[in-house]
Amino acid sequence: QRTDRAQADFARLNIIQEPLTGPVDPAFAVSYALRHNLDYRVRVFEEFVARAQFDVTSWDILPRIEAEAGYYWRSNEPAARSKVLGTGSLSQFESVSADRQGYTWSMPLVINALDIGINYARAKQASDQRHISFERRRKIAQNVVQETVSAYWMAVAAESLLPAFDELIQYVHTVAGSMNAAASEGLVSRDDSFRFERELYATVEQLLDRRYELQSYRLKFASLLSLPPQASIRLAHRRVTPMAAFRPSSLKPLVTTALARRPELSQEDYAARITSYETERALLSIFPTLKAFDGPRSDTNSYLTYNQWTAAGATVSMNLLKLLSLPAVIAQQESQQTLNYTRRLQISMAIYIQIYLAVAEIRNNELAISISRKVHAADKELVDSARSQVRAERAGVFELARRSEEHTSELQSPY
Repeated sequence: QRTDRAQADFARLNIIQEPLTGPVDPAFAVSYALRHNLDYRVRVFEEFVARAQFDVTSWDILPRIEAEAGYYWRSNEPAARSKVLGTGSLSQFESVSADRQGYTWSMPLVINALDIGINYARAKQASDQRHISFERRRKIAQNVVQETVSAYWMAVAAESLLPAFDELIQYVHTVAGSMNAAASEGLVSRDDSFRFERELYATVEQLLDRRYELQSYRLKFASLLSLPPQASIRLAHRRVTPMAAFRPSSLKPLVTTALARRPELSQEDYAARITSYETERALLSIFPTLKAFDGPRSDTNSYLTYNQWTAAGATVSMNLLKLLSLPAVIAQQESQQTLNYTRRLQISMAIYIQIYLAVAEIRNNELAISISRKVHAADKELVDSARSQVRAERAGVFELARRSEEHTSELQSPY
C-alpha cells in the first residue's frame, strides 16, 4: 500500500499543471508560484478548513430539537395495588394502568441558556481562528513572492554563467595537459609540473563547487513553481535596472507601518481575542444551567385517555464544585494574557531590528555592487593581460586560470 502511494505521489509530482509556453519573467513567475506553490496551497486549504469549522460552530448557537423514539416491553403485567391513606390498608384487587409493551416518541424544542452562551463564545473563537488562517496565508504569500523573485534572478545568473564556468573548467584541463607535455619535453621540471598541476586542480575544485551552487539555483526556482526538477524553463533575460538609492529620512514610519501590517502581529491580535473568549467560556461554565423544553409527545399506552399531548417545563442546575475552580481559572487566563502580550512584544522587537538590518543591508549592497563592478573591471584587465602573456610564454597559464576563475566569480555580483 505504501509502495502504491509512493508511486502515485511520484507520478503526481512530475505532472506539470500549467505548461510554460514562453519565457518566464519575474511577474509571471510570481503569479505562477501563487497559483501552484504547494506551501501556499496548503495555507489556502487551511483557511478553507477554518472557514468550514466556523460554519459548523455557528450552528451550535441554535436551540436543539431533540427527536426521540422508543420501544418498551416487560415479561409480565405491570400490576400494582393502592394504599388507602385514612386506614392504611391495601386494596383487595391489583390494578394495571400500563401495557406490557408499547412505543413512545417526543420531539421537544430544548433551549439551554448556558450552552448557547458558551457556544457563542466558541463561534467567535472559530471566527478569529479563520482570520488567523488568512494571516498565515498572507505571510506565506509574502515569502513566496520574495523567494521567487530572488530565485529568478539567481537562476538567470546561473544560466548566464554556467557556460563560462564549463569553458573555464575545460580550459584548465587543457592547461594541465599542456603542462604535462612541457614536463615531458623537459621545458619545466617534473616537481614544478606536479606542484602547478596540484594548484590547478585545487582551482578546479573551487570551480566545481561554484558550478554546483549555480545549478542549485535553477532547481530552487523550479521547486518554488512546483515544477519537477527536469522541467524545461526558459528565462526571460533582462538587464538589471539599477535601483534608486534608498535614503529614508527616518526609519520610524517604516517601523510603525510594519508593526501595523505584519501578519505575525495580526495573528497575535486575534490570539489575544481568542484568549479573552476562552475566559468568557470558563466563567460562563460556572453559572447555573437553565434548560427549558416544550414540544409534542406520544405514547401508545392503551390505558391513557390521551395518547398525544404537549409538555413544557424548565430546570435549573449548577455544579457547586465548579465554584472552587474559579480562582484557578482566573489565574490561568491572566497567565495566558501575559504570555500573549510578551510574545507580541517579542515579535515586535524582532520586526523592529529586522527593519534596521534590512535598511543597512540595502545600503551595504549598494556599496558592494559599486565595488564589485570595479573589481570586475580590474579582473577583466588582468585576464586580458594574462592571456597576452600566455601567447608569449607558457609561464602564465596558471595565473590565467586563477584570474579567469576570479573574474567568472565576480560576474555574479550584479545579481
